[in-house]
Amino acid sequence: MAAHASRYGLVARDSEDEIAALGMAIGASHVGARAMTATSGGGFWLMVEGLGLAGAP
Repeated sequence: MAAHASRYGLVARDSEDEIAALGMAIGASHVGARAMTATSGGGFWLMVEGLGLAGAP
């Protein structure tokens, strides 16, 4: 996907870990960008705390 990002008007960024990747996706969505991140099955469990904080009032 990153190799073809400019062709489709996407921005692809690498992060150091799953927690940082989720933080970038949440931050991008807060400013109105459509954002996504991907991870392995085990990496998702590292993201759970960030997901909970993102949904907190």
